[in-house]
Amino acid sequence: MNTLKLAGMAADLHGTADHRTPLVLLHGLTFDRRMWQPALDGLAELDPDRHILVLDLPGHGESPDQLPHATPHLIELVRTAIDEAGLAAPVLVGHSMSGGLASLYATEHPVRGVINIDALPELATFAGLIQSMAGPVRGSGFAQVWSTIERGFRTDLLPAAAQRLVAENGRPTQELVVGYWEELLTTPPAEQDAMVEDAIRRVGAARVPYLLIAGSEPPSAVLDRLARHAPQARVEIWANTGHFPHLAHPKRFAERLAETASWTLGS
Repeated sequence: MNTLKLAGMAADLHGTADHRTPLVLLHGLTFDRRMWQPALDGLAELDPDRHILVLDLPGHGESPDQLPHATPHLIELVRTAIDEAGLAAPVLVGHSMSGGLASLYATEHPVRGVINIDALPELATFAGLIQSMAGPVRGSGFAQVWSTIERGFRTDLLPAAAQRLVAENGRPTQELVVGYWEELLTTPPAEQDAMVEDAIRRVGAARVPYLLIAGSEPPSAVLDRLARHAPQARVEIWANTGHFPHLAHPKRFAERLAETASWTLGS
């Protein structure tokens, strides 16, 4: 493993470039690249020496902040990091916020697939909720709002080691969260949702291999949207795992990552 800086972000580059499709792992909001260690351990056994780029997004882990946190800027930083690492059309793997980021990246830059971990392709509901709490989020009520968000993670469903990883890794400062939520807080929910739907439509049209891993049963409307716009997309529901299904079943998740070694467009 090489630890380096790419596009101004802290990064670990694992493995060797070969015939297998490379992976890029993007953590969720308030966490950092250490969250992928269980998956990396599993891949070391199932798919050794796989070429994998693991990033700390701006303001997370060992990465300095790089404003703004707007989605286009983040996508450009990830693209630059991928180019600097010498990866060609990787599979992007994103958890939570980064599940959406990976999906949007795939509409603009070459990829050979996306694995989206528990970021449902429907943004109106969450955006509406966050906007309804905009005052507390930006003010003295932030801690209470974040506590509510954390309860929704259902980390109690995780094995003890995974619970510790989540608890020790998260750094939910108000400045960081508000910065990354700025678009959620200011853009009409319907407009945000239309952007997500358009991204899924474009992923479908490009026949990008797509796997959504959800920790609970998604609403039927979300499943219908995926089936309608991206019929190649697969949905796996890892029931009773909350917001971190990949940590609830690390071996199973490593198997899914190993399967992407031969992913290509249309596969």
